[in-house]
Amino acid sequence: MNQAEFKALIDRYLSGQASEEEKHLVDEWYSSFAAKPAKEEQPDTSAVRDEIYGRLNQKWHQQKPAAPVISIRRILPYAAAITGILVLFFFARNRVRRSNNATAEKFTVLSCAAGEVKKIYLPDGSSVWLNSRSRMRISDDFQVKDSRNVFLDQGEAFFEVTKNPRRPFFVITPSVTTRVLGTSFNVKAYKELTNAVVTVATGRVQVKGGSRILAVLTRGQQVSYNTLTQKFELATVDPESAHQWMNGEYTLNQAGFNELAFAINNLYGYKLVSTDPASNHYKYSLRLKSARTLEETIKIICSVHQNHYRRSKNEVIITK
Repeated sequence: MNQAEFKALIDRYLSGQASEEEKHLVDEWYSSFAAKPAKEEQPDTSAVRDEIYGRLNQKWHQQKPAAPVISIRRILPYAAAITGILVLFFFARNRVRRSNNATAEKFTVLSCAAGEVKKIYLPDGSSVWLNSRSRMRISDDFQVKDSRNVFLDQGEAFFEVTKNPRRPFFVITPSVTTRVLGTSFNVKAYKELTNAVVTVATGRVQVKGGSRILAVLTRGQQVSYNTLTQKFELATVDPESAHQWMNGEYTLNQAGFNELAFAINNLYGYKLVSTDPASNHYKYSLRLKSARTLEETIKIICSVHQNHYRRSKNEVIITK
């Protein structure tokens, strides 16, 4: 259920036009809000929650509903769709079937378009920031299994995991599996990138490539696993730098053109290409910010190696 659908549901409820099933859904959301307020939300998300809660609270106390309609505002500087307040509530109901086989495991699928970021709350209290062009699956049996399994099929996500020693938490990508008990960490596993990268912000995680244990990481440690050669490298990094994308920023340090193009696609949803053969050898050390317009960012990029550019539909073409 997206933001517009949720807004329409609230309006139907307050006007007395909701079905019995819809009334039941809203009643449960209201109860869960009052019993367990969301933690560590951005200010705008909290305001949205409070506004919805306030309107429903007026309904329960037989007061006249508030006149203004709900306005869902963007939380990040770029078109970030923050849907965490809704996903937990509709998690068990808004199911996506991956197979016609009645015995097959069923999943809820969550994804982000280019230039979009979502914050998602899981039923165990853990939270996930899902990056641009990412896709994640969660079993509908997430709460009843011995382990808490999340499948990051494509893209990047930052996890803040609620501690539960009896039920370990696994993030499973096509190339690496990360096991935790309670911590926060970033997993980057885009299909177009050769390396899958896990970086720990707090706590301790174990990372496996296939059946092989690659590393046990603590704060500020990172493992980069080459999906082609199956070799890996360990590094010590600034733990905050790995999830700057949550704030609409990318820091490039001697990055090649392909890495630059990848960041532009994630931030703005535009494809960056070059007709300059020298681009294959160019290096870029930049901090990209979504607070800047695409035009401003491209001009900065072109100034590094004295290039020009032109735009064509959803492409930006770098020229000599």
